[in-house]
Order: sequence, then structure tokens, then C-alpha cells
Amino acid sequence: MFVRLEKVIVALTEWLNHVRSSNPANTNSSDPAESAPKVSNTSLKQDSSNINAGLHAKSSPSSSKRPSPETQLSATLSENQASKRDEESQESRTQPNRGFMAFLSSLVVGLSGLLFILVSYMLYISLLICGIAGVLAYIVARLFIVVEMFRTLAFLPQDAYVATWSSEIPNIG
Repeated sequence: MFVRLEKVIVALTEWLNHVRSSNPANTNSSDPAESAPKVSNTSLKQDSSNINAGLHAKSSPSSSKRPSPETQLSATLSENQASKRDEESQESRTQPNRGFMAFLSSLVVGLSGLLFILVSYMLYISLLICGIAGVLAYIVARLFIVVEMFRTLAFLPQDAYVATWSSEIPNIG
């Protein structure tokens, strides 16, 4: 019973993985290469512009100043905000899958509990039927023995000695 339940759970998990992989909006997968953090095109452009600006700053004698801490702070804040937005968008994409998985797991647990109760009642009813059939078979066998005993005694001659518990009773007739 549990082997079949395990097969059903494995099949549902494989189906969900297939559905997730076929959905282009979802970036979560079981492949570590795919689950690596992805860099957006805008951050690549910003990095390349920062590198180009650094090269131009080194080559030109008038711009020997370093970038101010305020610009660095604002750049890190904008990167943090962008990463938070990415995380929120990924969470919003995966949230329905979590809800569906929670529903699916509660459904499987509920059905397995219901199946356990159903099997236990079926077992109880079958044991009850077997018990009643056994008692009836015992009664029929005992009645058959008594009937055969009386049939045997009925066809014996009058003077025959039958060794039974009633053989000590004197024969009056």
C-alpha cells in the first residue's frame, strides 16, 4: 500500500518538475547551473560603463579624482534595491507553486489517512464475516455428528451393545 503511495508521490513530483521546467517565467529548477544567480543586462551595462569611466579617468590628466563616497553609496543602494526587486519577483513567481504543493501534500496526506481508515474497516468487516462463517461451520459440523450418531443407533439390532455414555442405563424394554 505504501509502495503505491510512494509511486504516486514520485510521479506527482516529476510532473510538477516538468511543469516548472516548461514554464519560462519560473527561474527555479533543480539544476545548479540554472539556479545560479543571473546577472541582468542593465547591471552588465553599468559595470562596463564603470570600467570604461575608470579607463578614461586614468587616461585623462584632469580626472585624477576618485569617485565620491556618495556616488558609491547611491550605486550600492540602487543595486540592493534591484536585487530586492528581483527576489520579490522570484518569490511572487514561486508563491503559487508553494500553495499548490501545500494543497497537493495535504490532499495526499488526507487521502492516505482516508485510505488507512477504509482498509481498517474492510479488514474488520472481513474478520467479522470469517468469524461468523467459522462459528456456523462449527455448529453444522456438530449437528452432522449428532445426526450420524442417531442414524447409526437407529439401525442397530436390539441386543447390540453400544459403548456410549448411555450404555450404563439399564434397558427396561
